[in-house]
Amino acid sequence: MSDTALTPAERRSRKRKALLAGGIVLGLGATATLAAWTDDVWVNGTFTAGKFNVQGAVTATSGNWATASNWQELNTSGSAGTLAFTVNPAAMTPGDAVYAPLNLRVDPLKNSYNAAITLPTAPTGPASATPAENQAFFNALRVTLYNVAPGSCSSAGIGATEGIPGLTYVALTTTATTPITALELNKDSTAKGVCFKVELPEGSNANVQGGTTGTLTWNFRATSA
Repeated sequence: MSDTALTPAERRSRKRKALLAGGIVLGLGATATLAAWTDDVWVNGTFTAGKFNVQGAVTATSGNWATASNWQELNTSGSAGTLAFTVNPAAMTPGDAVYAPLNLRVDPLKNSYNAAITLPTAPTGPASATPAENQAFFNALRVTLYNVAPGSCSSAGIGATEGIPGLTYVALTTTATTPITALELNKDSTAKGVCFKVELPEGSNANVQGGTTGTLTWNFRATSA
């Protein structure tokens, strides 16, 4: 191999290339040593659906409305509780009134919420509109609902108590054509009563004689509140 003398210009060119190469190496080394700090924050949650159920009682055991066996679900029209009227409503005459209690509470085993009780619909009409006296009798009847304890569901027990607004001396056909709030129940399961008063007013037309409504069914709807 022969040594070739470099000219001054060639030597300067080699130095510049060496410096540039060194600069590139240093630059890559600086980039490789950069780092970002990282940290994480984690959260979690547990979700549980509340429980809600309302029960009704239409009879008392030996006069005791608080007996556990009194309370039933009554949650379909097919399992509706039969109101126990204090006077047999099967032979009403003008001026007669009959009374029947209903007791309501929030189920103590499913009591995450209070309950607002409404009547969303009117009761059904007569089982048969014929003969004509059936419809006449149905149209003549008037109903009033009171917020009183079951034991006070009578003429004497109600006394001067006012009926529930919107549910006082109304025709069966308009008992609840729009939702009407009957009462509110506390989630502590304290029971509250509703008293039905159904009357055939004085002066009712004689065409009601022999009329029957068949079984009327009221729907009390509970909404969590």
